[in-house]
Amino acid sequence: MIEKVRTLCDKYYDEMAAFREHLHEYPELSFEEFETAKKVCALLDKYKIPYKNQIAKTGILAIIEGKKASNDKKCVLLRADMDALPVEEDTNLSYSSKVKGKMHACGHDGHTSGLLGAALILNELRDEFSGTVKIMFQPAEENGGGAKPMIDEGILENPNVDAVFGCHLWGPMVENTAQIISGEMMAGVDIFDLEFIGKGGHGAHPHTTIDALLMAARFVNNIQAVVSRRIKPVEAGVITVGKIEAGTTYNIIPEKSVLKGTVRFLNDETQAILQKSIEDTAKAVAIEFGGDYKLNYKREYPPLINDENMAHIARNAFTKVIGEENLITKAKADMGAEDFAFLTRARKGAYVFVGISKDINSPTLHHSPHFSWDTKNIKNLMQGDAMMALEFLNS
Repeated sequence: MIEKVRTLCDKYYDEMAAFREHLHEYPELSFEEFETAKKVCALLDKYKIPYKNQIAKTGILAIIEGKKASNDKKCVLLRADMDALPVEEDTNLSYSSKVKGKMHACGHDGHTSGLLGAALILNELRDEFSGTVKIMFQPAEENGGGAKPMIDEGILENPNVDAVFGCHLWGPMVENTAQIISGEMMAGVDIFDLEFIGKGGHGAHPHTTIDALLMAARFVNNIQAVVSRRIKPVEAGVITVGKIEAGTTYNIIPEKSVLKGTVRFLNDETQAILQKSIEDTAKAVAIEFGGDYKLNYKREYPPLINDENMAHIARNAFTKVIGEENLITKAKADMGAEDFAFLTRARKGAYVFVGISKDINSPTLHHSPHFSWDTKNIKNLMQGDAMMALEFLNS
């Protein structure tokens, strides 16, 4: 089967490479992927693959039905994300972004092209499998999360999806490698906006004020003790305050301060501790200084957990694509987050990192204006996605 997949990959590669580079030239932000979606649909139309579009605004779900007879027909879903980032590109690529302030700085142009190529491969191999392949092109992985609204609109039903698989082109790994681990794969993420409300006044008379900037500083200092003293040492957790706004000039004690932060965790128990600690610490700081606070704590993505059996299927697939010696099967979870986690919460599944760096000592950096990788790496996505579907359906 892998030889047929390779032959079809070669057949469609040039078209998919041109497609990837075109997407890179014209990036679109989260829930704005209108032209990207039109181009995906145009290729699906060209190859007569049925689909439903405008799911969760710009999402697409294509369906490929196997023709092989079987009494046990299953359904597998493959997913790619389509959105870009608000980053000004600085790569000097011949196909660098033509849209000011927007760039595919995380590889989603490759994810989309690779999965579309896999769809074309599977469409030609319908006589080789029974069951259904759903091809999910998702908006807004970077901001807001398009996976959950697509799930809410029923993409996992009619027919019922039995397993989900996805891939991410990964800068911290060299080309022609893949990481497929069981269990904790990526962190869950929450965000919070916190405002401290004090009493402003003259910098020469601090005793007449309630210093909202000092409240913010106390919170940042105190909250860092949560991970080191309230989380089990063998568990992972992160609280990062990334932004503080307060004050106007040298000698005015500010009345208000605003903080924005992110929270990372690998299980629900840790998440609950971190959220409650932030709430308790904010309240305690406000009481200590005699001020007040407003906290908006928002749940974002759950942790991404790979099912052991689905990870085994993914490893079998990528072994045939790149060789067992190029697989990484033991690794710690990455504290980045991915809304593919909503899919693995709803169904058993596995997520795969696919290496794209030329030199591990100078890795490709995600979300950087210099993010760049060789288009040829979509071959591993095309073949890997197709083989995961075939391995699952024919297992």
